[in-house]
Amino acid sequence: MESTIIYEGQFLRITFERNHCLFIQSWKTTPESMHSFKNELLAYVAYYKKHRPTKSLWLQQNFDLHIDDDTKIWIENRVNIPCKKYGNQKLAFVVCKDLLVHLNIIETFDKTKSVIVPKHFTTEEEARLWFDQNVEFQKDIKPEILADTKVTLNQVDRKGNCIINIKRPATSITNTIRSFKGLLGQKSFTHRKKELFSSLTVREQQILFLYASGIKHREISSQLCISLYTVRTHWRNIKRKLEIKSFKDIMQYAQAFQSQTTQNTQ
Repeated sequence: MESTIIYEGQFLRITFERNHCLFIQSWKTTPESMHSFKNELLAYVAYYKKHRPTKSLWLQQNFDLHIDDDTKIWIENRVNIPCKKYGNQKLAFVVCKDLLVHLNIIETFDKTKSVIVPKHFTTEEEARLWFDQNVEFQKDIKPEILADTKVTLNQVDRKGNCIINIKRPATSITNTIRSFKGLLGQKSFTHRKKELFSSLTVREQQILFLYASGIKHREISSQLCISLYTVRTHWRNIKRKLEIKSFKDIMQYAQAFQSQTTQNTQ
C-alpha cells in the first residue's frame, strides 16, 4: 500500500494513499481553539486541491471539540463545497470516543444540508470496506430500541455515576448516535419546563395527559365526571400556564412528565 504523509500540523496529520485515491486525516490531539481547528481544515482543503483524491476518511478517536453553529456554516462554505468541487465522491468518519461530540459532527452536515453526505463507522476497517467494495451500510432506520439492542449496567464509578453499555449492530452507529439527541433534548425540555408544569393543578395534569393520548374534550368530560364547560375552562388555563402554541408542545409535555407524575402518585 503506497502511503505518504503529506501534511503534519500541530494537531492534524494527513496521509495520502495514491493507489486508493484516498486521504486519511487523523487528529494527534484535539485543537486547542476554534481558530486552530479552522487553520488545520484550511490546510486540509489546500492539499485536497493539490492532490484531488476521490475519497476522504477522518479518524476522530482523539477529537473532542464542540463545533459551534457559525463554524458549521464556515465548514460547509470553506471545506465541504470546495472539496466536492475538487473531486470528493465519498467521505467517511470513524466516530469519536465521546459519542455526543460525534453527534455534533453529524449535525454539522445535517444543519447545513451539506453538498456532501458522509458515512459514519465504528472502525477504520468498516470504512475501508465501504470505500473499496461499495458495501451497503447504515440503511435508514428509525432511531428506536431494536430487538437486537442490549442495554447493560457495566459498573458504578467512584462518584456514583452509572456506566451503561448499549450493544447494537455497528452498522447502525449513526442512528444510535442520533437517538441520543432525542434523549438529551427531552432531558433539556424537562429541566426548562419543570416550573411551568408544576403550576398545573392535579386535575389540569389529568386533562393534559388525556388530551395528549387522543381523547377529546367531550370524552374527557364523561371520563372525569365533570361538565364540558369545566373541561374547556381547564384547557384554556393549561394552554396559558404552559405557553402551548401547537400540538407538538402538548406531546412534549406529556412525554416529559407523564411517567414521572404517575410514579409520584403511586
